[in-house]
Amino acid sequence: MTDVTGRAARSNSAGRFRLDGLDAGVRYRLHLMGSGDIAEVVAPATGVDFTVPSTGALSGRLLLPPGAISPRQWNLVLEPEGQAPRLLPLDWNEGRFRVAGLPAGRARFSAITLEARIPPREIEIPADRALELGELRMESGPLVRGVVRDPAGVPFAGRFVQLIGSRLAGVSTRSESEGRFLLGCLPPGRYAVVVGQALAGEFTSRHEFDVGPDGADIDLVHPRGGTVRGTARTGAGVPLAGSSVRVAPVAGGDPAVLATVSHLGRWSVDLPEGDYRFEIVAADGGVRAEGRAKVPEGGEAVLDLVGER
Repeated sequence: MTDVTGRAARSNSAGRFRLDGLDAGVRYRLHLMGSGDIAEVVAPATGVDFTVPSTGALSGRLLLPPGAISPRQWNLVLEPEGQAPRLLPLDWNEGRFRVAGLPAGRARFSAITLEARIPPREIEIPADRALELGELRMESGPLVRGVVRDPAGVPFAGRFVQLIGSRLAGVSTRSESEGRFLLGCLPPGRYAVVVGQALAGEFTSRHEFDVGPDGADIDLVHPRGGTVRGTARTGAGVPLAGSSVRVAPVAGGDPAVLATVSHLGRWSVDLPEGDYRFEIVAADGGVRAEGRAKVPEGGEAVLDLVGER
């Protein structure tokens, strides 16, 4: 099965489209952008039909409770009837919002910031126009905060903490210098998070916790593993600055981008103990250099990579 990644076609006024450059005899998966529709075809193929669902929009303004600090972003949570929940991170913009392309019909709407929330409420999104929600007064609620530490109790700075497996899946934050983090104003319930230098399954640890009426203060123990640090330069010594460091376990697993090469050509990643492949990937997706290193538990490995710009 092949995903047609990076290839797209726009439908014309009659709703028709043409996608060229496919290999004959190969099975492809086509996605309709903005929809959950997927079609599997064997090239050459004709007569692939997609159904575009009716969409509408939401608009309004959020009002923070007294004393709350204006956030940079907030999360709109939409639970369309019969569909998976959608979490949409939005800029604060003084609380004003307008979001288009939402599925028309009955849904549950809620909102969350680091300090306040709007509990879920039933709404009906009309087709082809906006539902004006007006001014929505947010309420203070229980805060979820904590610390990320290694098994020896040493704080972990710069680790992502992201909710998974709930209608708020995708809400995330990052631990600060002392390992502390604030996840937000979450309703009481049972939650799960993943913790890692990057939010990629091969390199994260999973944790569960409960949020009560007064919130939660949690300790998350994340494996220390080891560190691989190195440089990425051309044969002439020019730093491959801005390139991504992509990592994959030699034993198998999906690769993940875990770091960016600095302007001096340096990079560093923390990983669980094991054997890994490293690639320096340019903005255009081309691999500029590659290598392999074993990560020692609690230790450090050095990998200097040389490639072409």
